[in-house]
Amino acid sequence: MKNQIRKNSKNFLKAFFAICFLCFCHISFASIETKWQKIKTMSGVDLYTGKVEGQDLVAFKGEAVIEAPLEKVATLLYEMELKPKWMYKVVESKVLRYTSELSRIEYNQTSAPWPLQNRDFVFEVKVSFSPDKKKIFLDLSNTEDPLAPTRENVVRGAILRGHYELEQLENNKTKFLVEIHSDPKGSIPTWLVNVFQRNWPYKTISNLENYLKNNEIKSDSTVVKMLKNSSF
Repeated sequence: MKNQIRKNSKNFLKAFFAICFLCFCHISFASIETKWQKIKTMSGVDLYTGKVEGQDLVAFKGEAVIEAPLEKVATLLYEMELKPKWMYKVVESKVLRYTSELSRIEYNQTSAPWPLQNRDFVFEVKVSFSPDKKKIFLDLSNTEDPLAPTRENVVRGAILRGHYELEQLENNKTKFLVEIHSDPKGSIPTWLVNVFQRNWPYKTISNLENYLKNNEIKSDSTVVKMLKNSSF
């Protein structure tokens, strides 16, 4: 099982970076009406709230320039065992299965403050590229999977839509953007959900930056090879 996951992971990364052969139009929040409003900048991270048409739950966005090359940032996003070390509130993260060379089903569990129960999420991640091959997109959508049945004392939430953008900049820097619109379900009032989730983009980007600064990240060899063969 582990060998199969490693094999699939390598194939996924190869396809992920083989942009000389693949170029897809990405799916983003532009496909639904979202009105973004910048609320503040904290430690170099620009933060936005987004009113999604037909939804009371607010979407949130954060973007910043990361002082690290693309291959290291991508390594943190795709090595699932590292996510609990930097992604805000995530306590468990794993790949359930691959649906194609450019998509996979992931499972995340996030901690919740007492007396609330932890939330978990099952979602599909799809990878695509900008027409000019300068950006990599990851789009997240809620799904169900038999490999992730509901757990006792954990509430199954829903990622209504998630979106990441990674862009290689000069001087070994990476522009990083994340948009998230999720529903933790349960009996939490909507206004309180919006308060709790408001700082998630900042916390996640800040943790990512700190982890990169304070840890020696070994870039995945396949990631490095494919980046060198791409048009970045």
